[in-house]
Amino acid sequence: MLKSNFGMSECDSATQPTNSENTAQLKYRGSHSMIDITKCYIKEKDTETVFLALFNGFKEICGNNNLRIVGEKMVVFDGSVSPPGGTIILMLDESHISLHSYGEEGILAIDCFTCSKNPENHINAVSDIKKLIAYHFPEGELMKYHSVGRFATL
Repeated sequence: MLKSNFGMSECDSATQPTNSENTAQLKYRGSHSMIDITKCYIKEKDTETVFLALFNGFKEICGNNNLRIVGEKMVVFDGSVSPPGGTIILMLDESHISLHSYGEEGILAIDCFTCSKNPENHINAVSDIKKLIAYHFPEGELMKYHSVGRFATL
């Protein structure tokens, strides 16, 4: 478990507005969750192995939560041009999931943006992402979690 209040109660508000004057009238088609985690150190020699495991884990999460992948990319940075770490992006038919890491600094940024008509797909995907990160980084600490409704309409 990540060392912080990373419970699903935070995710329950994923489709709720956070900063609109007309919040009572707005409806949302999508949810956008942003997660920043520290103490996720990756030794440079292990970066490719860790990223491959995360990449495959993210793809499995999408399959388990009815999120259809239409494109995917994983890039591992060896430190020669960009700082050591990497990027994962899964393009979904209804948005994306991404992860960016600075392995030596131990920081991860995860973005989960889905537009499914079923908000449970998003909530469950975020929960599964939390479990995946906790498995690979048991010392990880949640620094910031923010979730907002997207594609607002009246």
